[in-house]
Amino acid sequence: MPEGVSGELIELLHYIEHTSETEAAGSRSPRIKELHRRVSQVKVSEEIGVRYMQEWEERMYQLQDAKAEGREAGLEEGIRAFVLDNLEEGKTEGQILDKLVRMFSLSRDTAGEYLKRYKGTP
Repeated sequence: MPEGVSGELIELLHYIEHTSETEAAGSRSPRIKELHRRVSQVKVSEEIGVRYMQEWEERMYQLQDAKAEGREAGLEEGIRAFVLDNLEEGKTEGQILDKLVRMFSLSRDTAGEYLKRYKGTP
């Protein structure tokens, strides 16, 4: 046993690495046995399992929402830069609309809304 490290800590680390009924039963530590008893209760508890799955599902939805928001913001910024760049190059509004429709798969009305929105911005 390394100097300054308690036997119980070593047993706990071993238990964490090799969690099983056999490991818990073989431990001399009542704390590890109690820990294993509680872990086992959690594993068989349907209510806790359902709550875990609900929490996991909620986090997945939040992640999907965040990704979608990021894509939308990126698309918005890309369209803005595209419009401003084309205006700077002297393209006509008709040319910019045609390019927006073609390159971003937008309807002509939506492309017109973007052009109107960004035409006067720096």
